[in-house]
Amino acid sequence: MMTRPFLLALCFFVCMACANATRVDPMLWEELVLRCDFLGVVTCVTAGGNVARYRVEECWKGTASNTVLIAMAPNYWGQQYQVVLVGERYLVAGFRAEAPSQITSFTMSGTVPVWWRNIPADYRLPLFQGMSYLSEHPASPISLLHEEWPDLAAFHTAVREFLAAAPAEQELRLLHRASVKYLHPGWDGKLLETVQKATTVEAILSALLSACNAAPERVGHELISILRTGGREQTIAYLTALPGEQWPKLRLSRDELLTDLRERLAPPPANPPAPEQETSSTEQELTAFRTALKEQPINKWPYRAYPTLCRQDPALVASWLARWHNTNKDWQDAERPYQMASTFAVLCPTNRARYFRQLLSAPEPFVRVTGAVYLCFEDRNAGMTALKTLSVLEGDAGVWAALTRARRGDRTAVPRALQVFATPADTVSMRGNAHDILQARVMELLSNAAAQANIPLPTLPKLTGNESQQARTTTFYQCYLRWWKQHANRLAVSDPWMVYLEKQKID
Repeated sequence: MMTRPFLLALCFFVCMACANATRVDPMLWEELVLRCDFLGVVTCVTAGGNVARYRVEECWKGTASNTVLIAMAPNYWGQQYQVVLVGERYLVAGFRAEAPSQITSFTMSGTVPVWWRNIPADYRLPLFQGMSYLSEHPASPISLLHEEWPDLAAFHTAVREFLAAAPAEQELRLLHRASVKYLHPGWDGKLLETVQKATTVEAILSALLSACNAAPERVGHELISILRTGGREQTIAYLTALPGEQWPKLRLSRDELLTDLRERLAPPPANPPAPEQETSSTEQELTAFRTALKEQPINKWPYRAYPTLCRQDPALVASWLARWHNTNKDWQDAERPYQMASTFAVLCPTNRARYFRQLLSAPEPFVRVTGAVYLCFEDRNAGMTALKTLSVLEGDAGVWAALTRARRGDRTAVPRALQVFATPADTVSMRGNAHDILQARVMELLSNAAAQANIPLPTLPKLTGNESQQARTTTFYQCYLRWWKQHANRLAVSDPWMVYLEKQKID
């Protein structure tokens, strides 16, 4: 638990990039509490990235077993591998089916191989929501689900009172709170005052619709947001009976809004739809894809070219990767060898061991390590032998090789893996993502090893805050290296998630 401040600081600049690229409209705590399937206090018992295992300490809503798996929603422009360490406590609001989201994204994201893992989860969290870190001081002021509270007990009392209220009272409360959230007092303070004084759902809806009909360009967007947030059975009944001419001229029709509200309140389907199967490409398409692979720069390839060839012509892709030199001209190129080699390793359908051995002589270090990492799934001894040789590679490629050995029980690889902390991530651009993921994965490994041996993680020395990023990183690295040397003989390293990953053959 002593590492949480470091991890938060480590990811700060990356999260700033996320804030500029993706906008999340957080749900009110009442909406989140009402819609979630499980609400309670949990403590992590198995560290993990994006999915971790927790012990349920308090169940405020729903039913849960003693331990649950909870999946967080990662974001390409933020923390791509959100690690939770053993002993950390959280208040969580989880969803059994797909968690709701209110996201506006202005960018296209790229490939993140660690997202291909399919670890089953009991509950899922919305992006940036549904999870609040709990300090060791429960009686201190705390931010819970995007709002400040005197302490955890005060929030628990508010939750109990809200959940115990009648559905009509809950809907009225939600519409009031949503109005405060979305109606800007400077635009029409009288409207907000009128809504706040209303004592029925019908009075709120009447006031909002009247104002919107008078000035749809000013209140229209706010009206939709308020109704989507707070509208429930009474709102649906009111809008269904509303004469069509009384619905303002907005981008969203009344029927579309009603469909949204009904779908939100409906129970999730018992059997979610099966993913679409990719159809085989024609020979003409394959010829075009092969030509693109051989003759065109990567950014000129057709969108389906590379994954299609990985599946349907793996011999060609393996041969190409074994010769390919990365241009490394911009931030997108920085992680391209890791992404492209991993894509091939996951999609390759036949002769996998042979093709992965072929990658071991590639000019790109990350391609070589990818070949060894995935060779472990086909021939463990050969893969581990190759990884031992590749661990001497400089930078993150060597760290990944060492980490893979350590995750399979090789303690001698841990000192090399720890060197990932000796270098700070590039927090100015997206080039730092792979490094940030590796740091989080090494922390996950250490947290699980320490918990299994009942040895606390080291307490970091106090810093003044004036140190450079490199100085802070060096302090962290030296602290953990000393800790490892002191306890290495008592620590057994392994990846508890390997039971899933071996079956999926995904790193």
